[in-house]
Amino acid sequence: MTFEKNQNEDAINLEVEADKSAMAANIEQTVKRTALRKVRKLVDKLDSEHAAKERTEKIALIVAAVVVIGFAAWFALGLIASDEKYERGQAVPLPDKVVIPKSD
Repeated sequence: MTFEKNQNEDAINLEVEADKSAMAANIEQTVKRTALRKVRKLVDKLDSEHAAKERTEKIALIVAAVVVIGFAAWFALGLIASDEKYERGQAVPLPDKVVIPKSD
């Protein structure tokens, strides 16, 4: 009977050890999954921040381009307006006779 009792105890001990190793494996797998989720979440956050930064840079570039084009248009229109104001580009009548003053 003691032999059977020892066999039963050994079987129970093996089952307990198997349960412990299964639990340890399960815990390890759960920890790995949790860590992986955290890493994925961090990568997603970094990607979204990078995309937002790129959008902001594109908008800033567009605004700067619009300002430069507006300034260039304003400058060009100012030059055109000054030509009209001073009547530039029109023929200037030349005198028939040019008098050069005498120097003493």
